[in-house]
Amino acid sequence: MVSLACAVVAYLRFVFLPRHKLALEAVALRQQLVVLKRRNLNQDLVLDMLFWVAIRRLWSDWKKCLWLAAPVALTGKR
Repeated sequence: MVSLACAVVAYLRFVFLPRHKLALEAVALRQQLVVLKRRNLNQDLVLDMLFWVAIRRLWSDWKKCLWLAAPVALTGKR
């Protein structure tokens, strides 16, 4: 039941968000999945950093999509 409610909320969110924001969110989430599945985490670190620099410049709400790591400067927690 909870998963159904989450799916409905996600669907309603997709209906009201512009497509370019959804596309950026999907790309950011997929990139994090790729990093999560990677065996050697330092493998493409420079490319990962360039990706997040580009996303930050294109999308103002990029912090909401960051799941793997939230730096102290972003969260305000230690």
